[in-house]
Amino acid sequence: MSDLSTSIRWSVNYPESPAGVAALLQGYLGEALGPTCAPVSLALDFGSPLKAGEPSVVEYSLDRQTRTLVFAQVRFIDLSGTLLATASGVFRRISLTEGASVEAR
Repeated sequence: MSDLSTSIRWSVNYPESPAGVAALLQGYLGEALGPTCAPVSLALDFGSPLKAGEPSVVEYSLDRQTRTLVFAQVRFIDLSGTLLATASGVFRRISLTEGASVEAR
């Protein structure tokens, strides 16, 4: 079906605000899925708080995929494994030419 990675792990510092967490997690989902997937929905849930700038980890996993949709998530955890936040999304597969026309609007 595709050569999407099933899991990726990044070392990061925890952002200063919930908006920063959301932007970071959405960015990592986009990086993992690449330009051939456009977001349909994105859900963000917060767990334990962590001080801004603290070392942490973002883990991506591909949950499942169909011919037209991809279901994926990222988890923000601290170095001891405590869950800080999760983002899960549904993404529509697009052709690169379709993506270019969508971005041009």
